[in-house]
Amino acid sequence: MYFTQTSGAAPERQSRYAITDLGNPAASHYAQTTPRTPWDLAMDQGKLYIGAGDYDANSGNTPVYAWNLENETWEETGSILDEAISNFAKVGETLYIPGTDPTTGTWAYGNYYQKTDDGWQIRDNLPGAVHNFDITNYEGSLFFGIGTANATVSPVKISKDGGKTYQDVAFYREGKNQIGDEAYKFFRVYNFFQLKGELYCLFAATKKDDIYETGFYWYTGDVFQHTEGTGMNRKHLWQVLIGESVTLKDRCYFATGRMYQTGDFHTYEEIVFPGQDYVTDFVTAGDYLYVLTAKQIREETYVNTLWRFVPETGTKVRLVAFQTEGGFGLSLEKDGASFFVGIGHGSDAGRILKIQPKGFFTRMFGLLPPDRLDPILPEDWS
Repeated sequence: MYFTQTSGAAPERQSRYAITDLGNPAASHYAQTTPRTPWDLAMDQGKLYIGAGDYDANSGNTPVYAWNLENETWEETGSILDEAISNFAKVGETLYIPGTDPTTGTWAYGNYYQKTDDGWQIRDNLPGAVHNFDITNYEGSLFFGIGTANATVSPVKISKDGGKTYQDVAFYREGKNQIGDEAYKFFRVYNFFQLKGELYCLFAATKKDDIYETGFYWYTGDVFQHTEGTGMNRKHLWQVLIGESVTLKDRCYFATGRMYQTGDFHTYEEIVFPGQDYVTDFVTAGDYLYVLTAKQIREETYVNTLWRFVPETGTKVRLVAFQTEGGFGLSLEKDGASFFVGIGHGSDAGRILKIQPKGFFTRMFGLLPPDRLDPILPEDWS
């Protein structure tokens, strides 16, 4: 359930945005709320795809739900043989689903899925990939960030022939290769980033004494090398599955529950949105970032805010705020002047909201209201 204003707000103060409840597509498939969580949203060829499931609870197989923008209906576009869809990966014009925990076979191989005209084509030959978290293309090769079952397997696979064969990549920290190091249990690479023609990744390791270690690594062309960094609170990497990342000009932006920017993956700067508990996701449009944040005001009650952020000037403009019960805005996508928000981490997890400006001309021509505060402000709620 959501609200755009409370009964105490003046009736003449109306939001410039209309919010439509599109329902909870995963509720019919999952009895529990966590697997309904829309971990990621992806827009592709007139459809909004929903990433759901729970690889900790082993909830698979996982249906791939999509909102058809033309027909304004939910569709089930297929099902994948994995426990969850944690992330969608766009490689060029092709949409992929990295498979998170296969429901068939052994842990010797993992899966990923390519969107085709006929549905989702499975590739089940990714060696050692208990989990597959991200896919990217760098200098003509496909890179796969995976979760391993032991410390003898690298968490990055490279394919130079379009997914026919794969190679492991070494990871170096303080001059020592971590792959095969007896101090570790297993590794994961959750996300890839590209900046100024270079490739980086977020690496996580679990040691045998259960100490958790995370860090950013740079690809030298042969190995991944740990990068020392300042200005970032490492506890913000507890979420490790980055909500979103994008490179604009000479800066990379990413959200971890907090939002950071970096120009070199050595020095990080936090971008603070006043009064907010979480930065959960963002989308880009031209030189803008549209950022979704959330603030908890009571148990399972949140004020969610959609901001327009201009990286060049650092300007933050609050476009609309809305209250939700049973979870907060976790994932965000955009189509023209319309925004889509997936609600997660609560009893109403899985609900999808559509936010669009009121008025025929703004909707017809994809225009957004002027850069000024929305009349319905978060301070109106208590």
